[in-house]
Amino acid sequence: MKMKKKNIIITLLAVCGVVIAVWLMMHYQAKRELMEQFNRDLALRFDDIMDATYPLIDSYATAMKDRADSIEVMAEKAKADDNHAYLDAFSISWEQYCRNPQGSRGNAMMVEYEYFKNSSVFTMLTNSGDNRMAEGEALKKLTMAGLMLKEPYFLEYDSVKSVTKRARQHIADCLGVMEPYRSKQTNIRAWRDVTPQKYIPMFEKYNQK
Repeated sequence: MKMKKKNIIITLLAVCGVVIAVWLMMHYQAKRELMEQFNRDLALRFDDIMDATYPLIDSYATAMKDRADSIEVMAEKAKADDNHAYLDAFSISWEQYCRNPQGSRGNAMMVEYEYFKNSSVFTMLTNSGDNRMAEGEALKKLTMAGLMLKEPYFLEYDSVKSVTKRARQHIADCLGVMEPYRSKQTNIRAWRDVTPQKYIPMFEKYNQK
């Protein structure tokens, strides 16, 4: 009798173990499917927003490439200047550059991008889940390139050359990733019309899980 009772207990424990294992497996599968759907929705949101944002990204990248080229030209000129110390000569060229049309356009693009960088649109783009992780990192690289080129007038010649080289690489990396998102939109301020509230219904279902 005792042996029979012991066997029943062992069988019940085994059945409970199987039930728990099946439940855990189903719970994991459901959670995984939910996360995959969440990442797909984040990717859809990214693609939709990028349609309006690509003109700014492309124009800003072009402006920063031109800025890097101009900085290198100024650095070479300052290095060759016999009448001034390098930093003094570079500062003079920099002031002239900031007042000319090319420099003014670059500064205007930096102002627009600064506004974009601090917006909820930028936050949504750089937090777009596993399926758009490379794109989010590419945007961060472009942002870093702009910061590197913002105030080069206090850097020595070798540092300027290093900074412009790395900035160009960041820009190239970003454009390489973003090229598939090229849109017909041409207005660099179109991203301002993106309404974050539009995407709330897409994610409300996850708050209920």
